[in-house]
Amino acid sequence: MVLRFDFPRKWDELTDAQVRRLAPVAFGRKRLRGRALLLYVVLVLGVSGWQPWRFLKLMWILTQVPLSGLQAYVEWAFTADGLTRFPRKLRAGRRLFYGPKIRMQDATIAEFSVADAMYYKWIATGDDRYLNMFVAALYRPREAKRRAPFAKVDLSERAERMEKVALNKKLAVALAFAGTRQYIEKRYTLIFPKRKKTVSSAGYVPFDAIVRSMAMSERKPLGDYYRAASANLYDFLALFQDEIKYQKELEKKLAK
Repeated sequence: MVLRFDFPRKWDELTDAQVRRLAPVAFGRKRLRGRALLLYVVLVLGVSGWQPWRFLKLMWILTQVPLSGLQAYVEWAFTADGLTRFPRKLRAGRRLFYGPKIRMQDATIAEFSVADAMYYKWIATGDDRYLNMFVAALYRPREAKRRAPFAKVDLSERAERMEKVALNKKLAVALAFAGTRQYIEKRYTLIFPKRKKTVSSAGYVPFDAIVRSMAMSERKPLGDYYRAASANLYDFLALFQDEIKYQKELEKKLAK
């Protein structure tokens, strides 16, 4: 039977509600297993919001096609790769906290560095305290219609507030970060020559160390450490990749 039903093919095609429902699946935090988990994913991807006609059509398809026959259409939702759109805001108690723009276009390298370190610690240990720290690094109150500037000093206090945010919403943030990091890795191949399939804290180099190396380099393209840390994420990465090219060319000249 030819399947005549369009499932979304990537994370960025989903609604925010669909992302929240599937985020626990991508990070292995959904309690369902086996066929029940697969059916859950099929239903979430197949029906968005109040769409009774799609629900009825999907129910009919499930009577005609074995559930395993639909797996190829939805298996991408079991991985934490591809989403680059962050939830616009999170509510923690009475306060609202606002997140970065798509692909963290408005983030500084310091913000990315702390979020990246906390994300990797959370993945490596499964400790949700790191998840709260990770979300707190990205979500801040508004000041003059913009996110407040990033500062480490209030990170712990904000992380305590993030304990009140629903887990699936925090996992949606983690999904967006994972997809954004994947996008960055593909764009800056000299900085990320080969993407690791597994994540662990062993051998992980925090970006803070890279910021320090840029500040201590002979050319100092971004000035001292504090100026380098406050640079836009993509400006920093572009300059760092140029610095790698420069060093490689210099090594070739010295080797002659």
